[in-house]
Amino acid sequence: MDGRTKRSLQVAIENVSFAKEFNYFLTLQLDGDGEKRRTDISATVNNPIFSANTFYLPIHENQSNENPRLQFAAFIVAERSEEKRGQARLLGECVLELGSLIGQLTDVFGVGIR
Repeated sequence: MDGRTKRSLQVAIENVSFAKEFNYFLTLQLDGDGEKRRTDISATVNNPIFSANTFYLPIHENQSNENPRLQFAAFIVAERSEEKRGQARLLGECVLELGSLIGQLTDVFGVGIR
């Protein structure tokens, strides 16, 4: 192996709640590296249920020895209608440092566990 053994972190987005009813979507990315993943755009609700809500993020062995960070962002889709796609506006961001949790969040077979 080249020191880049892959493991995957499974992230499931559930029980999301906002103060007001709008169209929302969320993005997530591991360490600002690689592909930014995103949910679908929700219906106009304050408790969205995203059909695309489970993501598998590859973690290389050298990343797991460092302090990987999981970055989340929430967006509101303004001015959306049947005729218009709307405009995405950043609602907020947060970062979750995985550090000491990384061993518990991945397994030896490379499939994330809950």
